[in-house]
Amino acid sequence: MTTDPLFPTTTRMIRFALPAMLAGVTVPLMGMVDVAVLGRLGDPAIIAAVGVAATIFTVIAWSFSFLRFTTTGLVAQAAGRDDVEDTLVQALRPLVAALVGGVALAALRAPLIDLGLALIAPEPDVAALARDYFGVRILGLPLTLSLYALLAWLMGMGSPRTMLFAQLFMNIVNTSLTIWFVLGMGLGVVGAAWGTVLAEVATTTVVVTIV
Repeated sequence: MTTDPLFPTTTRMIRFALPAMLAGVTVPLMGMVDVAVLGRLGDPAIIAAVGVAATIFTVIAWSFSFLRFTTTGLVAQAAGRDDVEDTLVQALRPLVAALVGGVALAALRAPLIDLGLALIAPEPDVAALARDYFGVRILGLPLTLSLYALLAWLMGMGSPRTMLFAQLFMNIVNTSLTIWFVLGMGLGVVGAAWGTVLAEVATTTVVVTIV
């Protein structure tokens, strides 16, 4: 029996809803992994600093969450019309916005971290470490936002399994690099930040290749 696309089954709705829910925890999960690995160093100031910096970064990144939600709907509409040209336009438009917005905010990293620390008001030693972490992590913001757009495009095209694969790949690479940089090479908070940024570089490369 054929399924009416206007009235999908419960299984099909869950298959599409689950990746969307998992997408919402991707950015904070990257910061949580950094906190967990850095906790092995035994310095409470380090854990607090990464928690502060990751919170500031997450707030900034989620200000662009519209890239994810609007892109999915627009791409799904274009795909439903079998409009190949429009599906490409709906991918490129948010991708350009992500890159431009990410680069602009990365250039403003100093006032952004100043504002965030002023609002949170951590201890001086925590604030100094938070600046180190944030200064590296913000460099990956264009990639973070690009992944918002690219994964939303995959979701709109009806490829939830590919989306899940990309998220799983990113978190595995992030965890592996963070452990290596922090515990293996002793790079501390900077190593944790670079592990996350490089994981986003690798994931963006894989997703662009798939697309």
